[in-house]
Amino acid sequence: MFHCIKYFVMQYKLIIHLFIVLIICGCSSLEMEKKRGNTESVSISRIYGDGSSYCSFTSLVKSDGYYYLAFREGRTHVKEGDYGNIKILKSHDGENWSILQSISLNEVDLRDPCLSVLPNGSLLLLCGARYKTEDGYYTTKTYCAMERKGKFDELMPVIVPNDIDDNICCWIWKLTWNNYEGYGVAYRMNDNQSSQITLVKTTDGINYTKVTDIGLDGNPSEARLRFLEDGTMIALIRRDGGNRKGYIGFSNYPYIEWNLKELDIYLAGQDFIVDKEELICSTRIYENTDKRTCIWVGNLEGVFLWSYTLPSLGSETSYAGLLNEEKNYYISYCSMHEFEKPAIYLAKIPKSYLQYQGQFSSITQNQP
Repeated sequence: MFHCIKYFVMQYKLIIHLFIVLIICGCSSLEMEKKRGNTESVSISRIYGDGSSYCSFTSLVKSDGYYYLAFREGRTHVKEGDYGNIKILKSHDGENWSILQSISLNEVDLRDPCLSVLPNGSLLLLCGARYKTEDGYYTTKTYCAMERKGKFDELMPVIVPNDIDDNICCWIWKLTWNNYEGYGVAYRMNDNQSSQITLVKTTDGINYTKVTDIGLDGNPSEARLRFLEDGTMIALIRRDGGNRKGYIGFSNYPYIEWNLKELDIYLAGQDFIVDKEELICSTRIYENTDKRTCIWVGNLEGVFLWSYTLPSLGSETSYAGLLNEEKNYYISYCSMHEFEKPAIYLAKIPKSYLQYQGQFSSITQNQP
């Protein structure tokens, strides 16, 4: 009898202890929200995909009051005979979406679409085109399509200088416009499967000229560019070799000389925007064996603080598109947390959630 009473007393004390901990944690969370000034909630919605197809690699822009979202739809991440197509959705309010167009090429796997707004206000679609050559090996080139009267023309290959048009891969992954010039980073595979990156520019989205090679080891690949108001170019660059940590780069016009700095985070499928003195970056993070999509807040020196993890999971997550609206950040991304195959999601995050008032300090992250 004594042992039973002693057991129930111990259980009672444990329950009271847990209850107190929950109250403290709840109050701490509430105080944090009050300090951040959060009066609105984060909105996450699945806008395309039900697990029957493989949907990934998003791009998000706004033009003439409409939102446009592009992504790849296929059967797998990549596989022989899986020829992915590009889906483009349109919305007037960011809530209700309809399919504007599906774009495909015969026996070509279309990958990683990038939407941008041309200086004349029309849309440009850029994407990778993976196909088998007559010699029997796979290559990835860059294709583009112009939007005219609400629809995109047929895809066509972009024109790049011969000295960077490698047989294995020459892919301009993203394109960013600054005034009347568009800039992108072409990543190119060598015969030994190592890679190098080259800054290119265009005035029409079709014809590209070489600006400079960006000397960076560790197999650099996906790179996203943005501009400060003074014209400074910022690059966030993924690396798949060495310690695999991402790099941030800064360059002034004409963008020949680069100041490169290793980050404390890994980058994969990254996008970012500049909002005043902060960098808002979306990328994949690695939590033990899990992969998730996270939003980082950083300063202009490239020091980041882990700020917000989106509902996400699986081998295919991240590849976001970011928009800076008046009160919210709009973030499109892919994830497998609901199905075995990734679907497309849109997050609307109040800016108060991502405002960081303290000192930026180094962070640690599991190695992929």
